[in-house]
Amino acid sequence: MHSILMHERGYPIEQLALQSSHLETAYLLIYGSLPTKAQFDVFHHEVMHHGVMHADAEQFFRSFRFVPTTCPVACVCLIWV
Repeated sequence: MHSILMHERGYPIEQLALQSSHLETAYLLIYGSLPTKAQFDVFHHEVMHHGVMHADAEQFFRSFRFVPTTCPVACVCLIWV
């Protein structure tokens, strides 16, 4: 599904994987285009400013034994159960 989404937005997956950061790709998914330098600077600041994790949540995630078969989405879902 993600490759279709990216293709519809006009960017080959390979190009994004090699030339864009995770935050640039997140911006693309949210806003529909890659950010300019100014847009990226604002987006980066907002993500870093609002992306602070509470110490209890950090310890919660550290308590999992991550192995190659561990699904990170399942771990996140446990928070809301």
